[in-house]
Order: sequence, then structure tokens, then C-alpha cells
Amino acid sequence: MKRRDFLGGISLAAAGSLIAPDSANAGTTQRIEFAKSPSNRPLDIKIAVKPVLMPIIHSDVWEGPCRPSAGNKPQKERAADDLSALWAMANGKTPEQERADAEGNLKKLAETLKTNLSPDIELLDPVLLEYSEDFFIRPEQLAKLEPDKDRVDVYVCRGTLLGFPAAVIAETYKKPVVLGGGFGARDVVAYMKTRGLEGYAVFNQELNPLLSLLKTRKVFQQTNILIITDRGLPPIAVRSCMDVDLLKDKFGIGSHFVSYREFASELEKVLKSTEWNRKAGDRAEQLIKNAEETHIDKQHVKRSVEFYYAVKNLMHKYGCNAFTVECFELCASRLADKYQITPCFVHTLLKDEGIASACEADLNALLAMRLLMSVANRSSFMGNPIPIQKDQLVINHSVPGIKMAGYGKPDLPYHLRHFVESGWGTKAMVDFTRVEDKTVTLARLDPLGTKIYLAKGEIVGCSGFNKGTLIGCSLAAHIKVPDAPECLRKLSDFGSHLSMVYGDYTREINELAGMLNLEVIRAT
Repeated sequence: MKRRDFLGGISLAAAGSLIAPDSANAGTTQRIEFAKSPSNRPLDIKIAVKPVLMPIIHSDVWEGPCRPSAGNKPQKERAADDLSALWAMANGKTPEQERADAEGNLKKLAETLKTNLSPDIELLDPVLLEYSEDFFIRPEQLAKLEPDKDRVDVYVCRGTLLGFPAAVIAETYKKPVVLGGGFGARDVVAYMKTRGLEGYAVFNQELNPLLSLLKTRKVFQQTNILIITDRGLPPIAVRSCMDVDLLKDKFGIGSHFVSYREFASELEKVLKSTEWNRKAGDRAEQLIKNAEETHIDKQHVKRSVEFYYAVKNLMHKYGCNAFTVECFELCASRLADKYQITPCFVHTLLKDEGIASACEADLNALLAMRLLMSVANRSSFMGNPIPIQKDQLVINHSVPGIKMAGYGKPDLPYHLRHFVESGWGTKAMVDFTRVEDKTVTLARLDPLGTKIYLAKGEIVGCSGFNKGTLIGCSLAAHIKVPDAPECLRKLSDFGSHLSMVYGDYTREINELAGMLNLEVIRAT
């Protein structure tokens, strides 16, 4: 029989599952286009999971090499170590019994997932995708997945030990597929990888962590950055900054440039608005009330909040969910002096809402920050790394998050101070040693979007918080690492600023790097 005749009449997806491995895509995963979320606010984005049960429904009852029992004799009670239980598909049930079992198992699967999945996961209606002993997926079966295919981010597939229908789903819809941890699932996942498809074989306790990483990647790929600049990128202070076209092509990340003129116009609207004036005053008053100490006049805190509202308005206008602005260029424009503003406090407020916001138009630090904030579910810090001892470096800037202990947890104690000597330019200051967990994770992407720098350290001190020279970028986290000079040497391919979160998330970043085709350069 000719192969063309043999394949005739079956679905394209089923035929595709028989095609030889694609060596061009072997070992690499194509970028997944995740479903668009109703909200682009990072903390609101969910990952949509479609449960699929894939049972075999035989046409009759018989015995053979993969079906040792026709069910004619009562089943003996099996010992716990009796692996014949794996052959559940071979228990000799009638087609009607198999279908009834499958419908019951579909309900159990839906209930189990609803009970055990994290609340930030959207669970779609489950589907029964059956096949018979010819091992083809019929078009009418695949049609069951069509109604909500555009809402799905990942398919969670369960069923018999044969996982091949999951490969058909992956080939058809080009979305990640997650199977159970059995040997059949791992075989199918290995096959999928040879075709550049994305599949995972995980045990039940591993499902939530995996879905959390997939959600983090979705948030990362749906990042859309508002960039305030008149001269374009790279900024004068961060020549290693990533190219926005590269970000779009490689990761799907968007960006929108806003001129200083448009920014100033939006700020003027906020300053002249009675409603924004009231909101900014109330917010400033609350921020001062919550601070341990305040060393800046309320009018300057209010002005920084007005700057924040102008940025939020522009982000809303252009559908952005991340922000950056130049520093040296903004200073030279004299707009900062005219309006008595610095970006520091805007970055703090945005990060505390789960929005990545980076100094000096540094996209490399911003995107590392996006990954870290998502896996840690907490706000972040960024700054310039400086070695001060063989085993210690400092990260220096005045942009700590007040929510660095975690979103949904109490604020870190903070002081409000001024950036410039004459008393304006709000900045929040925290004592890094007052967080119970002293472990921190540091990261940065390289200019070509091919590598991620990753390090782990321990907070051992803090300076520039309430002693010494307290203007400018005075705040510094003191971090113990095995070899500080070596940490800096490895940054030569990446640039300067490092993003930081509390906690050890090196394993999660390693796994995400694999999903994003990034090489991990470990500095510690």
C-alpha cells in the first residue's frame, strides 16, 4: 500500500504526527502566541488551561499483546508493587463501559483541577478526545477543541498511557501541552521536541509550578513598554540597551515611544485638573502618613505623584504595561528642573503595582525585572553593581520597592526623602536588612536577547538609608557573593544595572530561560 493511500481520509493533524522529525527545529521551541488577556495589567493576567481527557474506546473486546485480559475472569486484588495496574486500557471492558468510565473520569479531572490549581489560573471547560484501536484522531474529535481555541494558553492532557493525541493537539494548535509524568508521556514529549513543539511531562505536584512559569512567560511576552525619549535608543548612559525591533521579533514584546513634548503636555493636563489635583494630594498624604519618617515637603511628594499619574495616563493611552525613561537626557532637557521631578518615586510606585519600571531607559534590566517580579510575586530593586570587597558588592540606586516582601503583604518600613539638594524629587528609602529572608536573586538580559545573567547572594548590609550623604542615588544594598570581581567580569557581555528580588529564584529563572531560548550565565 502506498503511503499516500494509507494516509488518505484522516485528518491533517493525524497525518502530521507520522511525518519524520524536523531537524531544523530539533531542540528549539517556536515562540508561542498566548491568548490575549482582558487586562494587560501584569498582576491581573491569567493563564487559560484547557483540560483534555484522551481515552481509548475499543470497538470490541479481545485479547492480544497489548490487551492481556478480555475481562472473562475476575480480577485478583493487586499488590502495591504490581505494575500490571499500568495496563488499565487492557482490562477487557466493553466499548460502552469504557465510554462510561471516560465520562466519569472527565468529571473527576475537572473537579481535581478546579480544587488544586492556583487561583491565578483560568480553567476552561474540559473535553473528551477519544480514539480507537486504529490510533487516529478523527476530525470530529479535534473539532471539539475549536470553539475556545483562541482562549487557550495550554492544554493539560490526561488519559491512557498512550499520549500521542497530545502531540496531535500540539501540532494542530501550536500551544504548550502538559501530560502526566508516566513513561508514555515522556516518550511523546521527547517526540514533540524533535518537531519544535512544546510539551511537558509532569507529576501532579509539579503542575502548579509549571503553569506558574508558563504564566510568567505569557506576562513577559505580552509586555508593552512606554519609553519617554527624544533621541531614541540606546540611551547615553546604557549603550548596551536592547533593540526594540529585536524584542518584538524574538519575544513579541511591544514598545511605544513618547516625546518629552508629549510627556510635558500630559503632565500639564494633570497639574491643571481639579480631579487629578485632589487625587494626587490624597495619595501624597497617605504615603506620608504610612512612612516611618518623612524628610521632604508634602508639595514635592504630591508633584511626584502627579508625575506618576501622567505616566499612568500615557500607559493607558497606548496600551502599555511597563515603563522607562532616560535619566541624563531628562536632566539635560531641563524638564525635571522646571517641574521639580525625578523618576525615582514613579518607578517605586509602579513596581509596587506589579508593573516593571526601570531607570535610564534600560530595557535589559527592565525585562530581567519583569521575570523576577513575576516568579517572586513581589516588587524589586535595581542599580549599579560595585565590588567593595572580595566577597561583597553593592547594588546602588534609589528605586527600592516598598512591596519587596511580597504583593499582598505589609509594606516594608520606608522613609521619604528628596533627591536633589534644594529639597525636591521624592524617593522612597528602605533598610534592606529589615527583610527577614536575606537571600536575593540578581539578573540581567544581554543586548542581543540570547543570554541571561543570573546570580544569588545574601544581604549583609545597607547604606545611604539614613546616614551619610542622602541626596542623589544614595541607597545601596550590600550583598555577599562568593567572588565579587568575577561577578562583575561576567557582566561584560550584559551591561551594568542588575535587577534584584528577595528570595532564591535561580531554579525558576533557569527553567524560564529554557522556555525563552536564553542561555544562562551563572555568576555565582
